[in-house]
Amino acid sequence: MKKLKTKTLWVIAIASGLFFILSPLIATPIGTLADKILLARFAEQWSLTHSADPFWYMALGEQIFTFTTLFVAFVALVFGVLAARELYKRH
Repeated sequence: MKKLKTKTLWVIAIASGLFFILSPLIATPIGTLADKILLARFAEQWSLTHSADPFWYMALGEQIFTFTTLFVAFVALVFGVLAARELYKRH
């Protein structure tokens, strides 16, 4: 990170903080898409067997949303900490 300018590091640190705070909003479209896919699969299986458990699909959709939220927050936190650490070393 020595080659990056100080201004660039500030932008990375601020953007990472914003992404960390907004991670639930960023993950919402991915969670919605997963829910649509899972609901379509549930409807397909329900018409064939009538034994599919809808709560399993709902729980899986929530787990995908939770994982996506935590992943976005973790990546933002890692980049933010690295940029902040480099800025701290420069001053």
